[in-house]
Amino acid sequence: MRRRKKNGWTAIRRRFRRTDEARQRAAETGDFFARLYSHRALRPSRELIDLFRDAKPPETREWKPPFVAVSWYFDIPHRCLLVGEYQVRAVFTQPTADGNIAVLSVLTPPGANGIAARFAWLWSEEDDKTRLPYGLRVPGVDPVSVRDNIERLLRLLVLYHKTAANELSVPLPRFDEANAAGMKPKKRKAKLKTATLFSIRELRPPNDRLGRREAPEGGGGWHLEHRVAVRGHFRWQPWGPKQAKRKLIWIESHERGPQESETRPILHKASKPR
Repeated sequence: MRRRKKNGWTAIRRRFRRTDEARQRAAETGDFFARLYSHRALRPSRELIDLFRDAKPPETREWKPPFVAVSWYFDIPHRCLLVGEYQVRAVFTQPTADGNIAVLSVLTPPGANGIAARFAWLWSEEDDKTRLPYGLRVPGVDPVSVRDNIERLLRLLVLYHKTAANELSVPLPRFDEANAAGMKPKKRKAKLKTATLFSIRELRPPNDRLGRREAPEGGGGWHLEHRVAVRGHFRWQPWGPKQAKRKLIWIESHERGPQESETRPILHKASKPR
């Protein structure tokens, strides 16, 4: 008897196609399992990934509650996040019982969906030494740098999702397998190219790019006695009546401090030669 080849995506898809009955059982067993078996899924566009590239998230804690409330799936476009000879094709997060976040990134060959490796870590407030990523070791690539860059991107995506207008957060066509039980494999495969197996929303950038220029380049309470160069960054900007609402805006690189003072240069940490 010929054995069926295992597909690494099968378990992932099954995880995000929980039936209502399973979710009800999870809800009855306690809050943690209810959060674990609830999920949301986002597919950021390539343009949005480019907009957030190399950007520092705003100093706010509002990114964390969505991650500890449900499990998340991020469908990353091909060739947007490269790790050595691989690409990050998907990122999954799940809340943990102690209030942290478990992260799993799926690596595939560029332009392909076949899983080559997985890269996982615990997203917490603890010291970096206690949450080193484990999984594939890519020659010449620092796993901690990969972890930090993915975490920064996820923070920005969730904050943007919280405030994006309806026309910028679009539900994608969903493919209901129950209605395709008698569908021929070839037709089913073609259908999956234009639809998803579970509910997922595509995130698109606004026309104003949140105030950021096309080509991303690689003051409250402070009393400055010199001018300093401020790198471009995103701000979680208060707005609206009584400043009760929030939105992401891009702050261009600039200098601040007394006009007559000299500028203090930014120091860059030099890496060890290979």
